[in-house]
Amino acid sequence: MFIKLLGYYCHNSIGDIMINYKLIGQRIRKARLRNSLTQETLAEKIKVSTEYFSKIECGKVKVNLQRLAQISNILDEKIEYLIAGTVLESCDYLREEFLSVLKTLPSGRADAILKIAKIVSEIK
Repeated sequence: MFIKLLGYYCHNSIGDIMINYKLIGQRIRKARLRNSLTQETLAEKIKVSTEYFSKIECGKVKVNLQRLAQISNILDEKIEYLIAGTVLESCDYLREEFLSVLKTLPSGRADAILKIAKIVSEIK
């Protein structure tokens, strides 16, 4: 049985951490597009086939840390962002994710989240 943990990792029944390669692939794709690079260009730079690179972006292969480091350097993205979707040294590392989730909520739920956030912000 898998338990979702922050949307990035899953724990299985024996406590092993499972990495969500599909989310990593989605982050790589977004960063690649921000850098105006094609799959072909990036695949060539990291010396893999375009087909293999496509599988990385789709989360169909388990990209290793060495390859992930190559990709993060080329895309000028921190590796921790590609893995976890956040950069902890950033003061607002959850802002983008929080806002994207908030935008998908119906107004009643968004109001409830706002009330909760106000209560939490008052806790000392």
